Amino acid sequence: MFFRDPVSLARAATLIAIFCAVTVHASTIKLRIVLDPCDRAPKDVRVVMNNDENEQPPLDHDQTYRIWTGKWEDKREGGQFPDVRLSASVRLGGARTDCEFAGKPEKDDHGVFIAVFKFACDQNPTSDVTIKSEPFAFRYVRFLKKSGDKTLGCDCTERSPSLNGTQTLLDTRLPMEVLRLGLEYSASDAFWIQLNDLPVIHKPRKGIPVTLDHDGVVDAIVRSTPGEGFGPNAHDIVKVNPQIKPDTRVTLTVN
Repeated sequence: MFFRDPVSLARAATLIAIFCAVTVHASTIKLRIVLDPCDRAPKDVRVVMNNDENEQPPLDHDQTYRIWTGKWEDKREGGQFPDVRLSASVRLGGARTDCEFAGKPEKDDHGVFIAVFKFACDQNPTSDVTIKSEPFAFRYVRFLKKSGDKTLGCDCTERSPSLNGTQTLLDTRLPMEVLRLGLEYSASDAFWIQLNDLPVIHKPRKGIPVTLDHDGVVDAIVRSTPGEGFGPNAHDIVKVNPQIKPDTRVTLTVN
């Protein structure tokens, strides 16, 4: 395409510059996940990349089920692996790992970077937590502190996208893992509840749903937000908040 008009040429240059400025360059990397020997070899492994619950690429296993491989598209705006460190954690179906950074980067025969993660076997039992929210959309955060003095270990702060209806959080390591639930009243704001403070989470009755009605949700919000501008009348203020409709319900089930 040729431009004889200098003005048209300038406009085209401006559009190209804008396009380049907003384009996020992604790179596809390979993953190699190595699991230390456990009492049992997990048959269904899920990896969570970069603390993003929505980033769970499919994996293939070797004959021993100890080495799992896959690919992941690194779309991070601040840079890609290996220039920027990359973390992951693994759900093992009845157990989960801590979060770890990838080790020294490797390359395959075609020059594609390989992020190698080595996870220790963890025998702490886990539970699946099912959340149902009405009428709010919701999101959640899973916090798990780094354990021990692992060189590549790091804290987990694993976040979900916006969700509707019902969602199951697989392999939660309760009570060490802290769960926070955000009830979204706008695209950017949410009322937050620390689920670990609720009896259904810290003293669960397996498989029995527990529903928080409007008042139960209000109580949970107030208890979860100390020091954030909530005074002695916080309960009454939140209770009459028009965003928290009378039909608000949150149902939690631990399995």
